Amino acid sequence: MELKIPEFNKSQTNDSKQLTEEEVKEIKDVLRKKFKRIGLTAATKDGRFYIIEVITDGKNKEQTAKEVALQRPDIIDTIGEWCKNKGMEFKVIFVEFYDKVQKKKISQSAYHSHLLEIQYEDKEYKDALREGFSKYKRATKF
Repeated sequence: MELKIPEFNKSQTNDSKQLTEEEVKEIKDVLRKKFKRIGLTAATKDGRFYIIEVITDGKNKEQTAKEVALQRPDIIDTIGEWCKNKGMEFKVIFVEFYDKVQKKKISQSAYHSHLLEIQYEDKEYKDALREGFSKYKRATKF
């Protein structure tokens, strides 16, 4: 699944920091190494990331649900840390989980940058969230 974005860095109307082809390749490699069945399906120049994870075990729904719940925060954290290290702003990350056996979408969530930034900037708020929610749940779901 190769990402093709023609004219990716040649926008005349948007002067915000944009992803280069090398950066797109780098984040795809980071995700591929860390997660087994995940792929970056798109990354827009204005900081939106679209991620898909394919679930292949249609027989064991309980295990599939656990896999989805366990990996979701890690996916978000991985992209958030990568963007922060690159000094770029990300606006939203969409994560979609797809059941390959049933050939249907299991779930989709969107995480906006202002929600993600608290992980790195506001320790008090982060600690409060940690007390109120387990590691495997998000405070806000869309």
